Amino acid sequence: MRYLTGINNITELGVDVTTKNLMSYLGLSPASHSSVHNFFKRKGKFLAKYISIIKGKSRNSTKITLTKEGKVLIKLIYHFKNYYSSL
Repeated sequence: MRYLTGINNITELGVDVTTKNLMSYLGLSPASHSSVHNFFKRKGKFLAKYISIIKGKSRNSTKITLTKEGKVLIKLIYHFKNYYSSL
């Protein structure tokens, strides 16, 4: 969930989401790059429904976007987050 909301928030800022931008947004060190890459690799089948990864020629040129289903999931996450925080 943390990665999906991070991708959404970076996108809303009007910035292309790259692994580097996502790591920075999440407060992860550059040494965490391989762990972020491994997360996307391990969860690839599940995440494919919610994110699209457009591989570039280098690490920093790979772009990550939310799919239509990903945007719906984000709306649900924020809906329930707002609902439960108001209780």
